[in-house]
Formats: sequence, C-alpha cells, structure tokens
Amino acid sequence: MLDWLRKTVLRIVYNPEVLISLIHDKWKPYSSGEIRGSKIKSILKELGTKNIFISDSKYKKITKNVVKEFLSNDMTDLRKYVPEKYDCDNYSFSLMGKASYLLSGYAIGIVWADTPNGKHALNFYIDKYEAFWFIEPQTDEIFYDGAIKPFLAII
Repeated sequence: MLDWLRKTVLRIVYNPEVLISLIHDKWKPYSSGEIRGSKIKSILKELGTKNIFISDSKYKKITKNVVKEFLSNDMTDLRKYVPEKYDCDNYSFSLMGKASYLLSGYAIGIVWADTPNGKHALNFYIDKYEAFWFIEPQTDEIFYDGAIKPFLAII
C-alpha cells in the first residue's frame, strides 16, 4: 500500500495530469447515441478533407457540455508553446491521447488544416446533431470556421 501511495505521489509531482486520471477513472460521460465511421467520413469529405483515416466502424456522439467538462479538467492548454518542439501538432496529439483515455469511443479526432495563417493542427469532434466542431487544444476554444479547411483527419 505504501509503495502504491509513493508511486502515485511521484507520478502526480512529475505529471499533474495523473491526478485528473485518478479522479476521472469513474467518470462516465453521457453519450448522445452512435455515429458510424462512414458517416464521419462523409462529414469530413463535405468539408473538403482529402485524406481521412477512420479507425473504428462506430463512435459515440458527444455533447458540447461533455467536451467543455473534459477540456476544463485537461491541462494540455497549460503547456508552453515551443516552436518545432512542442507546437500545434504536439498539442493536438496530447489532447487526443487524453481523450482516448477519458472519452474512449467518442467521436473525437485530429485534423490538419489550411487556415488564413497557414497550416495548423487541431482537434475536432462530432456532436449529437452530427455537426463538426474544431477544438483548439492550445486554448480549449470550441468553434467552427468555414475559412479553416481540413486536409487530413484521423479518428
């Protein structure tokens, strides 16, 4: 027991997000039904996405409130931006990894997109109405902007 406690404390000191994982082990977010991978692919194609990788045949749709709750407890946005070392793709990978753990099976993924400011990596989710939403993992902003054109998506 003491060894487990010591290891847990050390994990929290070196990685505070472990505490969130421990707290959320019993967190069961509400699902708004299912969506087939083929439907997600068609949604992404409608946005002009050319390269799409869908890893599962079906996903759980998610509400904006669940995404907001997840983001409010996630610490990805607190990391320091370091060009070429910890930049937009690293933020999106980090957020996706945590979502894979805490929101396993939900329609959340990663996109690379052309934006008015150049190429950028973000996250996305499909809501209960089957609408596509961007997540900016550096700020936790949830939005849709037609000027941002995904060219690669992974879910």
